[in-house]
Amino acid sequence: MRLINISTFPPPIGGISKFIKRLKEHTENSDIETIFYDISGIAKEEKEKQGIICFGIIKTFLDVFLKKKSIVILHSVRPAAIIGCWILGIKHTSVLMLHNERIFGERKSLKDKIINYFFKRINYYIAVSENIKDRLIKESMIGEKKIYVFEPYLLSDLYSSPINEKKLFELRKKVDFLIYSYAYKWEVYLDEDLYGTDMVVDLVIRLQKNGYNAGAILQIPNHENVPLYIELVRKIKEAGLEEKILFLPKYYESSKDFYTIADVHIRATNTDGCSTSIFESLMYGTPTIASDCVPRFDGTILFKNRNINSLYEITKETIDNLKEYKEKLKEMNFFDSKEKLYKITCMIIISTTL
Repeated sequence: MRLINISTFPPPIGGISKFIKRLKEHTENSDIETIFYDISGIAKEEKEKQGIICFGIIKTFLDVFLKKKSIVILHSVRPAAIIGCWILGIKHTSVLMLHNERIFGERKSLKDKIINYFFKRINYYIAVSENIKDRLIKESMIGEKKIYVFEPYLLSDLYSSPINEKKLFELRKKVDFLIYSYAYKWEVYLDEDLYGTDMVVDLVIRLQKNGYNAGAILQIPNHENVPLYIELVRKIKEAGLEEKILFLPKYYESSKDFYTIADVHIRATNTDGCSTSIFESLMYGTPTIASDCVPRFDGTILFKNRNINSLYEITKETIDNLKEYKEKLKEMNFFDSKEKLYKITCMIIISTTL
């Protein structure tokens, strides 16, 4: 049976699009025919050269619906996507892959209740963590037999080309302790900076005030006219740290240089999935400090979610014992989960043919 993935393909570079790129590489030699649709509307020509079908979301669903019966995996929880996933399930086997926990929460409005109605009637779900699976069962009342768990750790392009960014290496020379933090985009969730970039800026300011010559690489695209960015720039200027905190408003295909040039990677999100950035950072031997908003990958150093005092104390302790933390990472074992995804796909194929 054919497999169809509907998502985004790099660019933009985010956890989900990176996973989709790696998934495409892994499926090129698979015995399961796999088609990829991109609904981002970005860099269409570039993606089409790589065999990606680039349509808007409505045209994508119409095109997929008209194809012969397939397994369709959707990697988005936008309201239109959820309804479309249910509609596709009338003809195809529809699967919603949940990469984070943002689908959960109170649903009081009529619109929320309508979306939830369709959400609960999708054929199957793939959760990227046991925590998401548990919430699907307890909060959404989804039957356990309809849920599969898959941590999307695919290793194919981890060791990719270097990044020639002069400012990156100049910053490294200016500071004794360098932080790297990445955000897919500027986004507010629960009235807070979802990716916690504001916390990283506050952290560097506090470290500097307390005698630590720290700096940060903050990789976040599309800065223009973003109120939070404007406020953070004001804070940085006020603290006199313009040369110690570097914003990079670009997408980069490779992440390796960011992880290896930094002393620590910080993931200060207030919600999350499994976070491939943590997995990558630890793979490269760079300690990761992350919020405890969700269960994290083994070896992650945790701080209390949205608590700047906790982040500061944990970071300070990590700086003081950095060599020890890096040595611990050398003892860790990492895995590639491509075989598990293949098994899940086969199980869904078998269940739809019974």
